[in-house]
Formats: sequence, structure tokens, C-alpha cells
Amino acid sequence: MAKEQGHGSAGKAAQRLSVIVPALNESVQLPGLIERLRMEAPGVEIIVADGGSRDATCAVAERLADGVIKTDAGRARQQNAGARRATRGILWFLHADCLPPGGPAEAIAACIDAGAVGGCFQLQLPGDDAILRISDQLGNLAVDLAGVAYGDHGIFCTRDAFERAGGFPAQDLFEDADFYRALRRIGPVRQLRAKLQASSRRYRRYGPVRTTAAFLLLTGLYALNLPRPALARLYRRFFTAG
Repeated sequence: MAKEQGHGSAGKAAQRLSVIVPALNESVQLPGLIERLRMEAPGVEIIVADGGSRDATCAVAERLADGVIKTDAGRARQQNAGARRATRGILWFLHADCLPPGGPAEAIAACIDAGAVGGCFQLQLPGDDAILRISDQLGNLAVDLAGVAYGDHGIFCTRDAFERAGGFPAQDLFEDADFYRALRRIGPVRQLRAKLQASSRRYRRYGPVRTTAAFLLLTGLYALNLPRPALARLYRRFFTAG
């Protein structure tokens, strides 16, 4: 699909930005995300990095995105491959089941122009349950107080910072948090106040209380540098059983 050129300050900001979307069987979610990006950030470059989808994800991406790359499954390798395919100076890694806030390109560009090497957004889960608002606040506080950001916060960075950080580490869990930690070692990072709508699929599957408690525990142990194998065992105990 030809790139839609934006106009004004939003368009100029969007033309500095490549959005990398790792996807696996996301043919239902992907059109809504790309439509939102085209509306809120016209002129942005959208690269979908498919990890071996068995549904129509690739067909949807080829029709709607600016580039599609196919690789083995795993968000780290998908996002690294997407970054290599991207052509812009600012990279934004966005999950297929998230929806960005209004004016995201301008917010990201302003953050970078103010001296940050990267950052992320606050997240907000859809729904009215009080436990979801508690989960939002805990996740956003974890970024500000402990420097722990997961992929559903919509991590972004300059291409130079991405390369200096070595990209996402080749691991299946906590690759996003480790990457954000690497960015923090390179230079200033900032969590923007705008809220990105994250997916509630895990919360619906495992229950909001269990999921919130699990992420609170895992984030705390991650911040305390618990060895990755132990963190992985705990993660799988929470999210593959039951």
C-alpha cells in the first residue's frame, strides 16, 4: 500500500517514524490498529513483522501496511527484523492488539527532540472494573519508579539508540523489559502521559485479580534481578496453567 502523506506538524512528525508491529495470527486485530495509525499519524511508515501466522495476517498486512517481513515466531526476533526493514529515524514497537492515543507521532517526536533516546506510553486496559484501573496504575508506576516497561506500553527509541542497545535480546520472556533497561543505560527515557489502550485478552482468560497479582510479583522480582530462568518458571506457572 502506498504511504499516505500527512500534512502539518502531525504529518512532519509521522514522516520521521516507523511503526514495527510484531504479529502472529492477528488478522482480526490488525486492521483496526492500522486504521487508527493512518488516522492519528498520517504519513507514518508501518512495518508488520509476521511470526508464521496461519490465518490471513500476512494478506491483511500486505494490503494495509507499507512493508511485511516474515520471520520465525518470537517477538524479539520479529521486532529486530522489522527494525532492519524500517527506513525512518525513530522506531516505535507496537503490539497488534493495542490502540495508540491521539497525536502519537507528535508526542514521540517532541520527546526525542527534548533529548530523550526513547520512551513509552502509559497504558490503559479497556473496561470499567476497579481492578483494571489498579493494574493500569501499578504498571505505569513500575515504569516511573523502577524503570520496568513491557511491550504493551508501546516502546519507542531512536534508530541510533536501538543499534547501541543491540536490539531486543534473543529470549522469549522479558525481552521488552531488558531492551528498555538497555535504553536507560544509553540515555534519558520518558514515559509519556498519553494513554495507549492495551489488550485485556490475558485478563479475560486468567482473571483480572490473578493477572494483576502475577505481573506485580513478576515486575518486583525482575526489578530485584531474579535470574531469568526462575522468572520464566514463575511466568509459566501463572500463565500456562489453569
